Amino acid sequence: MSIITSRPVWALAAAQTGCVFAFAILFTQIPTYLNKVMDFNIKDNSLLSSLPYLSFWILGQTMSFVSDYIINKKIVSPGAARKIFSSIGLFVPSAALILLGYTKADQTIQAVCLLVASVGFLSVSNLGWALNHMDLSPNYAGLLMGLINALSNIFSIIAPLSAQILITDEKNPAEWRIIFFLAAGFNICAAMIFNIFGSGKVQHWN
Repeated sequence: MSIITSRPVWALAAAQTGCVFAFAILFTQIPTYLNKVMDFNIKDNSLLSSLPYLSFWILGQTMSFVSDYIINKKIVSPGAARKIFSSIGLFVPSAALILLGYTKADQTIQAVCLLVASVGFLSVSNLGWALNHMDLSPNYAGLLMGLINALSNIFSIIAPLSAQILITDEKNPAEWRIIFFLAAGFNICAAMIFNIFGSGKVQHWN
């Protein structure tokens, strides 16, 4: 009862849910968007198609060192670091998705760059919310991850279903704009909730 009535736990759940929803949209819909709207042949451009996920791996690795450095040098507290990296990892992809919604079919390079930014910077949010379970409760971190992961992954099911419902004409950029705005909205709300109600301190129920 203490866990499920804890504001920092629900703030963490919001951050994780926002990230999972946005990633599910990108992971399941990028190939269709590139093919139908951008006239992008994925088979002939497999290297470019893989760039967003390569950036996810590179940014996740490099920013983890930055996170550890600023915490170990006591530049910021662990709680502040979690909020900083969650904000970067949720706000930047949101901005990229909004811009992507206004990208024209002949602006292929811009589209790829925005997709690289949106997917790549989502990895940075893992240095925030994904570590926060251990901050809140070292003794129950596994339980927290299990509960929140179960909740957030419901939205990984909802994400492609919402795209299927909202996008009736896969060649219509305006309909894709709706789904990109929806994912961006989830991210922005999640980041704000986590920044306001999140915590980096061990909770009393630990």
